[in-house]
Amino acid sequence: MQGNSHSLPASEPAPQSPGTHRSYPFMEWNMLVGTVVDVRRAGVLVRTGLVEDTTPSGDTAWIAADGHDRRIMIEKSAGYNLWITAEQLQLRRVHQPSR
Repeated sequence: MQGNSHSLPASEPAPQSPGTHRSYPFMEWNMLVGTVVDVRRAGVLVRTGLVEDTTPSGDTAWIAADGHDRRIMIEKSAGYNLWITAEQLQLRRVHQPSR
């Protein structure tokens, strides 16, 4: 991905551009099923996609196929991080069924 402007260290929030929202790493992957996230590895944006499923522990996630991108499985142990905007997180809390 030459010239990728999304290659920030994983510990830093993504820059805000007009019309976009700042995103942050989110460690509880099992809470993100049904949410669109940025998938990053070593601070580099791998892709954006829908979290289709996770393991109960939240250590592994499946990102749904979308257009030309295939479904992928990612693992925290392989250095992947999922990033979400505060607005997406708020929507997840509002629409999440109570247990």
